[in-house]
Amino acid sequence: ASGRHIVFKQLLPNLWSQVIVFVTLSLPGYVAVEATLSFLGVGLIAPAPSWGIMLGDSVKYYRADPTYLFIPGTTLMVLVMAFNLMGDGLRDAFDPKSDRRLL
Repeated sequence: ASGRHIVFKQLLPNLWSQVIVFVTLSLPGYVAVEATLSFLGVGLIAPAPSWGIMLGDSVKYYRADPTYLFIPGTTLMVLVMAFNLMGDGLRDAFDPKSDRRLL
């Protein structure tokens, strides 16, 4: 069998579940790091859309209207939690040997 056959017919079908779980569990970290770096001024610059830029800009207006800080912060938190929960659920669904039980 050729190398291409082994990769596409043997390895990839068996690795898809691990790749999907890895991506869904890694994505929240990437989002949080990007937002943190943008908030600190090291990441993306102002015209680019970023949760960190929105949070950094809203700090100036916190005393006048806390909603400017609350909405991007809450949305970022919900996004990170959603990807974490989705990754945990996919890991539990794809791993039949796992002895984790739902509460």
